[in-house]
Formats: sequence, C-alpha cells, structure tokens
Amino acid sequence: MTTKVFTLIVAALFFCSLSFATIRRVGYPGIQLSGVDYADLQSANDAANAGDTIQIYSSSATSGTINKQLVIIGFGYNLATNTGLQAIGTSAPSSAAITCGVGSNGTIVEGISGPFQISDLTGSTTPISNITFERCNGSFSFLNYNGYGLISNITIISCVVQSVQFGYNPPGSNPVTNLQIYNCIIEQVTLYDPGTTALIENCVTVSPVYTYSNISLNDAQVLVNNCILGYSNSTANVNTVYNNNFFGDSQPTSLPAGTNNRWGQDWGAIFNRLGGTNDAAGLYNDPTFAENYYILKAGSPAINGGFNGAKAATDCGIFGGEAAYVYKLSG
Repeated sequence: MTTKVFTLIVAALFFCSLSFATIRRVGYPGIQLSGVDYADLQSANDAANAGDTIQIYSSSATSGTINKQLVIIGFGYNLATNTGLQAIGTSAPSSAAITCGVGSNGTIVEGISGPFQISDLTGSTTPISNITFERCNGSFSFLNYNGYGLISNITIISCVVQSVQFGYNPPGSNPVTNLQIYNCIIEQVTLYDPGTTALIENCVTVSPVYTYSNISLNDAQVLVNNCILGYSNSTANVNTVYNNNFFGDSQPTSLPAGTNNRWGQDWGAIFNRLGGTNDAAGLYNDPTFAENYYILKAGSPAINGGFNGAKAATDCGIFGGEAAYVYKLSG
C-alpha cells in the first residue's frame, strides 16, 4: 500500500467518525425530538457520546458535570445592548452552570453564560486538561486541592471574566499549570500557588476608580502582555513579568519585572468610553454595560502599544493581539 493511499484511507476514516457525532439540544423552543432534545444539561451529557455537540438555547437555570469530551455551544450574552447579533430571535443569554470533571479533557465551551468550575471531587487523582472557554461570560473556579487530580492547559478566550480563582488557598490547593487568558474583560483574577503558571494577554480591567477590579497573582508565575489594567496590584505579584502594559495606578517605587510598561494612564485618553465619562459602561454587571466601551479612541497611546507573537506591533487591549483571539461582541 502506498503512503498516499494509506493517507487517504486514514482521512476517510476520520471524516466518517465525524459523521457519527450528534447534536443534542437543551431548552430548544421548537418541536421536541427524542434523542435530540433534553430537559437539562446533565441529561444531555449523560446521553452524549464523546465528540458530540450540545446546544444551550435556554436562559433558564440548567447545570451539569461534564465527564466526556464535548462541544457545548450557546448563542451569546449582552444581546440586548448589541442589537442585530441575535442568532435565535431572542436577547436572552444561553446560560448553564458547567462543571468540567474527570473525563472532560478536550471539551470546548462557547457562547455560554456561566458559572464554570474545573474540578475533580471524586478523589480519582485523574488529571483534567485541555479545556477551552471561548466567547463566554461568567466566573471560573478551580477546585483543585491536595489528594485530587491536577488541572492544566485551561484556555479562556474573548470572554467576560467575572472572576478566576481557586476554591482553596495553599496549602489546601494544588497549582494549575498553563492557564492562558486572551482578550478578556476581567473583573478579577486571583491566583495563589507558586507552582501555578499562566499567561494573560491583551486583556482589560475596568476603570482605576474601581480598585477592587484587578489581577492578584501573588506567588504564581505569570506573564502579562499587552494589557490595560485599571489597578495592577503589581508589587504584590512577586513572580509576575509585565510587558507592554498600561496601568491606571501610579508607578510603584519598586518596579516589577518586565519592559515597556506605562503607569498612571488616563482611561479617558485610552478608551472610547462610549463617548462619555461614566465608567459604569465598562462593568459587566451594570445595566449600561457595553463592550464597545473598550474600543481604543483616536490617538490612544495603546494603539500599536504592544507586540504579537510574530513581534509585530499590535494594539493593547481586547481588540488587538492575535487575530484568532480578538474579542467578539456579545460572544
């Protein structure tokens, strides 16, 4: 058998395997179909096979623990503000409380309003890894404590991040390795363990007037690039390296590690701010919240203020950086 023929056979088997993947629906408002429609996320997960897709239509409460590789898709959030983006004729968000547990490795969650947990509470010590959240809105928590499995390779892309935190502080928790957060609107990220490793890139936090909105990275080993941070807590983040960031707070006496960082920045000179001065529009939980608040205004110093992976100049904040990660309105 030639190499070319063998390659074609392998490709054909791959595409055949995809044809057996099933779409399952939760909260679908139309005619219900047996084996397709389910009352809640947990029953859809239990019926699904690895590789299946679950669509979340409902804004009513649904929850489930994922124990296999799935694709979970919703239709966005904040749709009443960003009119014209409604894919299913409603502005209600696709909501689900999702726990990614043992067996969920490789799961992708898109367009869902959380909360989200990544945790092993079974005592199996089985690692959980390669979970991706994209265009979601919610809180992210790691319940990863001593005697249980390790959590690694968690990626959060183009999301509204209400919080990222551990369920337990050291010494009651294990580190999370290779956490990656790209192009997100961040309310708060709190990491503890010295063994935790993370990359935070092209993210923003809200105005410096909201000092509770910050990234507290403590002993974690973190690289922060191309971000615009209202309040950095930088001197307490002892193992963090900052490159090409804009900070709302004043330059600290002892500069943290990194290069090309700018301190004491004026949000009015950086962001569009919807043409006004009320920073409430930058808060995810405010009735006036609109992601367009974070568009860089003409003449903003953050335009081409950072560098992408190819070392080319790029905008700081959620609409810059790598093209695949640029923030999408309403998810």
